[in-house]
Amino acid sequence: MVATRTGVHCPFAIVGSDTANSRKTKKPRAYRENPQSLGDHLLRERTLRGLHQKDAAELIGVSEFTYLKWEKDQVQPGIARWPAIISFPGYDPSPEPVSLGERMYACRRQLGWAID
Repeated sequence: MVATRTGVHCPFAIVGSDTANSRKTKKPRAYRENPQSLGDHLLRERTLRGLHQKDAAELIGVSEFTYLKWEKDQVQPGIARWPAIISFPGYDPSPEPVSLGERMYACRRQLGWAID
């Protein structure tokens, strides 16, 4: 059977289907209301801003691949990257420090200071 589209006989046309509109776009992964990990915080902020991963990576100053690994919690960023990460959502996404050592580490992380 030959399908017709606007009066033109076309043997490979599928009637009632528009190939341009039939593509499904991937929905962004839903974010948690109470993010627990760095990846959860990054995903939440990116989603709230309506950004793509590439755009978020550019704002932080890393490659899209690096950002993707952080957002999926596959890799933890180096301490030198933390000032940019903290500035992206506007807060430190790490758990609240309790001990003196944790507070010192949090301060160094916010400044991007590594101990060598």
